[in-house]
Amino acid sequence: MDTQIKEIAQFLTPETRPDIKLPAIEFIAGLTGSPHNAILVAKNTAIIDAAINLTTDEIDGVADAAFTILVNITGDDNTSKYLCKQDNIELLLRYASLSTAKYADKACMVLCNLTRLTEGCDMAIKLLESQNGRQYFRQLLVAFYRSDYNKYATYHHVAAFLANITQLETARKWILSKDDLIIVKCLPYMQYYDSVVRRRGIIALIRNCCFENDYNNWLLSEEVDILPHLLLPLAGPEELKQEETDCLPLDLQYLGEDKVREPEPDLRIMLIESLMQLCATKSCRMYIKEKMAYAILRELHQWEKNEDVGLECEKLIQILIGDEPEAGMENLRKVVIPDNFRVIDPPNTAVNSNN
Repeated sequence: MDTQIKEIAQFLTPETRPDIKLPAIEFIAGLTGSPHNAILVAKNTAIIDAAINLTTDEIDGVADAAFTILVNITGDDNTSKYLCKQDNIELLLRYASLSTAKYADKACMVLCNLTRLTEGCDMAIKLLESQNGRQYFRQLLVAFYRSDYNKYATYHHVAAFLANITQLETARKWILSKDDLIIVKCLPYMQYYDSVVRRRGIIALIRNCCFENDYNNWLLSEEVDILPHLLLPLAGPEELKQEETDCLPLDLQYLGEDKVREPEPDLRIMLIESLMQLCATKSCRMYIKEKMAYAILRELHQWEKNEDVGLECEKLIQILIGDEPEAGMENLRKVVIPDNFRVIDPPNTAVNSNN
C-alpha cells in the first residue's frame, strides 16, 4: 500500500490532467476513510502538501477530495503538527470565511483538528493578532451567526474551533471584548438543539471564558446576563416552592411540564463547571446564591443518572449551601484544592469527514 500511495502522489499536482488527477485524489480520499489507511497516507508528506495545494483547485471534485483527506488525516497528532503552519491556518481561515466556499464546513473541521494542539492554537492566535487575520476571524463569526451566509455550509464547527482557541488567554479576552460583545451573540447557541456540534462548542467556549476572573462580574451583569443561559439547560419541569421561584431569573420561572434538560452528560458537566468558575469570587457567588441557583441544581441532582455529572453537581451545591470561607480565602481560585477534587479536562476529540 505504501508503494501505491507514493506512486499516486506524483499525480496530485495542479498541472496534472483532470482525467488523471481527479481519480487519483478520490482514491486517496477513499483510503483515508479508514483510520488505519489514514495513518498510512499521513506518513507521506508529499500527499499532505498536495492536499493543501489542491484545496483551491478549479475542479470541484478535486478540491472536495483534498479537503476530505485533510479532515481525515488531521485526526493524527503528528500530521496536525506538520500542518500547523501559519500559512496553512490562514489559507483555511480565508477560504472558510468566503460566502461562496463550497467546502467551508470541511475547512472548519480541519481548523478544529489543528487547534486541538497547542501548536495549532498558537498559530491561530498569531493570526488573530494580525490585521488580516483578525478580519478573517470576524468574517467567520458573521458566517457562524447568519444561517443564510453560505448556501453550501452550516458553519457548526466554527463553535468547536472557537472553543479550542479559547484555551488561550488572548482568544478568551477577544471573545470577552466589551466593545464587540461576541460572547453575548454566542449565548443563544447554548440551546441550539439542531446541532450538538455547535451547542457543545459554544458551551465549551463559555466554560473557558468563565476562567477569566476579572470578567465574571460583567458576565453576570444585565449587559451579558449569563446566569439564565447556564441554568436553563440544567432546569427540568419540576415545580418549585413559590419563594424559590420568585428568586429565580425571570427566564427560569414557570418553565412548564414539557421542559427538558440538556441531553448530553458532558455538556451538563461543562455548564456546572462554568457555574463553579463564576462562584470563585465572593460577589459573584453571593449573586448566584441570591438567584436561587441551588434550587435548579437540587432538582438536577435528584434527576441525574450519570455518576460523573452527579459528582460535579454535588461539589457546586456544597459551594452554594456551605458557609462562606473565612476572611482572606473568599476567592476560591486561590485556595489549594486536594487532587481528588480537581477537574481534569478530557482531551479534545478530533473530527473526521463522517462527523
